[in-house]
Amino acid sequence: MKLYKLRWAIETNYYEQKTFWSLNAYRIRRQKDIEHRVNLVNLVHSSLKMLPYLDDHFAKYQDASPQELRSHLSWQIQREIFLGTLVSKAQTAKNPTDLVQILCKLASSTSEVA
Repeated sequence: MKLYKLRWAIETNYYEQKTFWSLNAYRIRRQKDIEHRVNLVNLVHSSLKMLPYLDDHFAKYQDASPQELRSHLSWQIQREIFLGTLVSKAQTAKNPTDLVQILCKLASSTSEVA
C-alpha cells in the first residue's frame, strides 16, 4: 500500500504538471521520448519546489504545495498578458492620452504589488 501511495502521488503530480504546462496534447511513443518528457516534468516540479527558497517574493510558498505556487504563477502570467495587451491596444492615435496614462498607472501598480 505504501508503494501504491507513492506511485499515486507521482502519477497525480505528473498529470498536473503536464496539464499545467500544456503538454497533455504532446503524444509520444518511443522510450527515449517518454524519458525526456518525464525529465522535463521532474525539472519543472523541482523548480517549483526550489523557487520559494531562491526568491523572497515567493517565500510564503515554502510550506505550500507546488500546485499552489503553480496556480499563483499562472494567475500572475494571465494578469500580465491581459494588462500588457490592454495597454498596447490603448496606445493608438484614436484613444485619448488620459486613458493611456490610467492604463499605464494600473499596469505599473499591479506589477509593484506582484
